[in-house]
Amino acid sequence: MNTRKFNKKNILVATLMSGVGISLVGSIAGTFAWYQYSTRAILSYVGQTDVKTAQLEVKFKDDATHTYNWGKTTLGQADFATYLANNANNTNLLPITAGKLQKNAAFDASALKGHPVAFYDTYDKWADAAATDYIQFDIQLRYLDNKTGEPIANTDIWLSDLLIQNDTSNGHQDVSDAIRVHVSAGTTNWLMSKTGANTKVGGNLDLNNDGEADALSARGSAYEFENKTALIYGEQDYDLEANQQTCYTINNVKPTDNKGTLTGGEVLGTTDTNGILDVTVTFFLEGWTILNGKTVWEDAIGAKFDIGMTFAASILE
Repeated sequence: MNTRKFNKKNILVATLMSGVGISLVGSIAGTFAWYQYSTRAILSYVGQTDVKTAQLEVKFKDDATHTYNWGKTTLGQADFATYLANNANNTNLLPITAGKLQKNAAFDASALKGHPVAFYDTYDKWADAAATDYIQFDIQLRYLDNKTGEPIANTDIWLSDLLIQNDTSNGHQDVSDAIRVHVSAGTTNWLMSKTGANTKVGGNLDLNNDGEADALSARGSAYEFENKTALIYGEQDYDLEANQQTCYTINNVKPTDNKGTLTGGEVLGTTDTNGILDVTVTFFLEGWTILNGKTVWEDAIGAKFDIGMTFAASILE
C-alpha cells in the first residue's frame, strides 16, 4: 500500500459566485484481479469564494455530538481525517460493482457486490460489498447574505464542475474511467463518471489467472481435458441496454454561468428555510470498467487519480 502523503491540491475558484470545492487524491494497490485492488485515499476539501454579497458555506453534517460548525468555505485534510475518525468511515477502496444502476437512481448500498470468486458466475453467488469498500459522506451547504448574515432560503444550488482525471504524478495505468461519483440531494440522484459511457456489468472474466476466460464443463467442473463453455459473470444478458450501468457527465447537469448568474443545466437542490441543502456524496470504483481493453487491470498498482467538485449558487440580484 502506498502511504506517502500527496500534496496535490485543486483550487476551484468560482468567480462572481459562491463555490465550494472537493478534491480527492488516491492510489490503488493490490493483486491482478479487479475485485482485489485496494485504494488508500487522501481526501481534502479545498475551496475559494469570490462573491459580492453572499457566500456558500460547507460543513460535514452534524453527528450525535454536533461536532461540526458553520463558518467555513474550505474543509481541509485535517477536517476530513477528523470526520472519518469520528464516524468510523474508511479510506480504503476496493473495486466493487453497482450492477445495472441507472444514472438517475438512488444509491442502494445493499445491492453492491464485490470479491467475485472463480466459477461463481451470477451475482447471487457473489459476496455483498462492505461499507468499507467505498467512501460516503454527508455535507451541508448554507447560503448566507453577507450584509445581513441571514440565511437565504429557496435558492437553487448546482453542481457546477466535476473533474475526474488521472493524477499527473501517476506512473501507472490510468484508472480514472473506473471512478464513479454518486451525488444525492432530496429527490435528485446522479451517478456520474468521466466519460458518461454505458458500462456492461456482465461478461467473461479470467479470475483464476490461467490466461483464458473461466469456463466449466456440462458437469460443472473445469478439468483441462474437458470440453468447457466460457462463463458469463454478473448480468447474464449484459448486452441489453437495460442491463448496463448508465452515468451522467458534468456537461449533462452543469449550469451556464453568465457573469455569476447561473441558469440552465439541472438544479441539484434548493435551500430550505434555514438556507441549507443536505448532500450525500459517494465515491467508488466500478470493477466492470474496461481499462486498456480489459476488465482485469494489469498495471493499476499504485495508480493515482484526482476528483474535484464545485457546488455553486448565483450571485444575489
